[in-house]
Amino acid sequence: MQQNLSDISGKKILIATPVNNREKYLPHFLKHIYSIDYDKKNIQLYFLLNNSNDNSKNILFEFMKKYEREYQSIVVDNFNSGLRFNDQRITSIRNKFTYNHLSLVRNALLDYARKKEVDYLLSVDSDILVPCNILTKLINSKKNIVSSLIYNGYLVEPDKPWKYTNIMRYESGSIEHISNWYTKNALSLSESKVVPVDITGAISLISKKVLDSGVKYGYHPKGEDIYFSLDAKSKGFQSYCDLSCFSHHIMSEKQLESIKL
Repeated sequence: MQQNLSDISGKKILIATPVNNREKYLPHFLKHIYSIDYDKKNIQLYFLLNNSNDNSKNILFEFMKKYEREYQSIVVDNFNSGLRFNDQRITSIRNKFTYNHLSLVRNALLDYARKKEVDYLLSVDSDILVPCNILTKLINSKKNIVSSLIYNGYLVEPDKPWKYTNIMRYESGSIEHISNWYTKNALSLSESKVVPVDITGAISLISKKVLDSGVKYGYHPKGEDIYFSLDAKSKGFQSYCDLSCFSHHIMSEKQLESIKL
């Protein structure tokens, strides 16, 4: 049975996003955030500029100036770890710098969320385009941690990006992307399909209860989201994903052009 929509719309939401040199994708990201079908007076937006040196800051401030009266609040903040590196998805760089750095940035988002009177944190990366019903779907799941499905395989296997999802199994230290008929056909699913997963991230709805548990991000050789998911599970919180709630993970300008925005 679906939760009463009036109950859903009354939930207080913080949408928090780290932003690092995203000027090419940011206008599209913000367009989709603005299009979320939810009472904006119950939404706080928090953007954390993370060593960004392009036009992202100006894009965020223009958005804030235009829409701040519609939301409960919009805050643009700065985070500087002191690290200077160029990721480019190179494994050695990611192991030495990226995952440690991102865990610090994401923990800063968690710390900010803990200080706010909100029911949920929607943690979402700035290269993800969300569907307009994302909050309704994820809140409806009644889960403490539930993600929107994304594909991460656009650069590895462009013809089969669905083989590399943001949901994984974890067994005896082995990590495997969850890929099946439902993940492949996520865009055609008409009803919610909420499934338990060991690991998820990039775009997750996290309850206040989880935030108050002290859960955190940390270094893991496969990414900081793995540390978070395992830490949450150690505190008694199972992670889930609604496979019917699909978001586009933009990994290239060519891919962005192929999507009907």
